[in-house]
Amino acid sequence: MGGNSVWRPLEGVPVDFNLFQWADPALFGNPNVPLLVEGFAIFHGTTPIGAPAISESRGMGAVPIVFVELADLEGASADGELTILELLSLGPRIGRASFYQEQNHTLNNPVSHMTVAASGPLDGGGTFSLMAVEVALELKVVRIQFE
Repeated sequence: MGGNSVWRPLEGVPVDFNLFQWADPALFGNPNVPLLVEGFAIFHGTTPIGAPAISESRGMGAVPIVFVELADLEGASADGELTILELLSLGPRIGRASFYQEQNHTLNNPVSHMTVAASGPLDGGGTFSLMAVEVALELKVVRIQFE
């Protein structure tokens, strides 16, 4: 969710931005809200509208990962929108991924899929590891471990 916005420090996400959108154009090139990943995106056509057809991202350190209970997330996003303030009001555990890798092929491809692997420290102590795989908009694997 919200690729261009959530690959940035949480305090830099605009409070009215819907995290279910792929990107907030106001953040592109904003030196006050650094991008915490590097990689590439391929768009079909000549104008990048909407989400890219293919993207890959690798973390450059401290990529925020927000963990909340699924039922709480579903309740907060029942209207089809979720802001950073709504997300943070759910009492999340927040991790800062020292390792982050994402590969995303959207529905513009024959079979959409997304894979995310991340690990690092948790705010307040401990560590986390995350592996998630989605194929054709269905979660196939979700593994979250806290230590």
